[in-house]
Amino acid sequence: MEQLYVRPEYRSESVGLMLLNKVSKFAISKNWGRLEVTTPPLPEFERTLNFYQKNGFSISGGRKLKIDINANR
Repeated sequence: MEQLYVRPEYRSESVGLMLLNKVSKFAISKNWGRLEVTTPPLPEFERTLNFYQKNGFSISGGRKLKIDINANR
């Protein structure tokens, strides 16, 4: 999943769980073997990490990296 975002005013209202359920059903319909998400290794994303773990995701290692090629010109 590239991004799963719930606006702050809708958090803790099961919106994220509903989205995960929809994505899971879609993945099953496409015969995907797994879903992957990435959270930044920052303290402010601890709640996000806990949400995913509570809903069956496990840490698989590695970090997502990116570079803004326009910033290096």
